Amino acid sequence: MKRYSTLIFDLGNVLIDFSPYSIVSDYTSDVQSIQTLVNEIFLKQEWLDLDQGTMTLEVAKERVLKRLDPRLHALALDIMDTWYEHLTERPYFPDLLKELKAMGYRLVLFSNAALCFHDYQDRIQALQYFDHKVISAELKLSKPDPAFYRVACEMLEIDPKSAFFIDDSMANVQSAQVFGIDAFWYNSNFDRLVDYFAKINIF
Repeated sequence: MKRYSTLIFDLGNVLIDFSPYSIVSDYTSDVQSIQTLVNEIFLKQEWLDLDQGTMTLEVAKERVLKRLDPRLHALALDIMDTWYEHLTERPYFPDLLKELKAMGYRLVLFSNAALCFHDYQDRIQALQYFDHKVISAELKLSKPDPAFYRVACEMLEIDPKSAFFIDDSMANVQSAQVFGIDAFWYNSNFDRLVDYFAKINIF
């Protein structure tokens, strides 16, 4: 008998590559501009607030522009409106998820993501296999807050003991384990993940 019935995946740096430097370098080749734009758009509180669903994109834009040299304003606005068009899907996951789905597993996404997730989710082939997608902006909670796991599991009627979670953040993995969900830290080594699935009889 299967030990797990629900497999929960993170999105960024699991199913897709999420590298702010790579994204911004698609807009400009100027090294100083790349560093500045990454710092001011992706590494400040506004980005976290967008993921938390506590700030609108328009307010975030206003705050970012206040910190930037006017010569970068147009570029910053373009990035904030279209950054997700530069995401790259990792190639092996669609086939893996298709196989897991055929085996009868319930597939769930737990992602720290802003509301613009709905603008790009259809671009990601792997997401077609998911039964449910939980994003932080809609929950008004984000990983690794234990409340995220509690509310998401209650909402989807997931028994933590029957779920297995895959995330690239050690903090997220550890908080899931504290909540009672078995979890795996994904370090971008796909073969290691597949081997571990076999080891714990997911396959």
